[in-house]
Amino acid sequence: MEKLGLDQELGAKIVVVDTGSAVMKAVAEKGPGAVGLAQVSEVMVMIDKGCQVRLAAPLPDEVQNVTRYDAAATASSASPDAARRLARQLTSDAARKVFAATGIS
Repeated sequence: MEKLGLDQELGAKIVVVDTGSAVMKAVAEKGPGAVGLAQVSEVMVMIDKGCQVRLAAPLPDEVQNVTRYDAAATASSASPDAARRLARQLTSDAARKVFAATGIS
């Protein structure tokens, strides 16, 4: 909220909870006009579970928290080729489409 410049304007209206699912539950309980910030993937999971919220939009890139993932096999791996195949699969166009559909880009 601070990076968006909304912390001063919203002040005491801001409620902080522990998890993205708790954010979505709080928004659903408050009803129309309530807004919450959580990871897109968490919002999508809660929607799939029937939580009565909807994704309005992702936050602007300049305030996003980005999590990057790397794949690696240990030097002593018994199956380094299998690890490479898994890494290729996880970075394939098909996998990217699945990730995007669940809010992971």
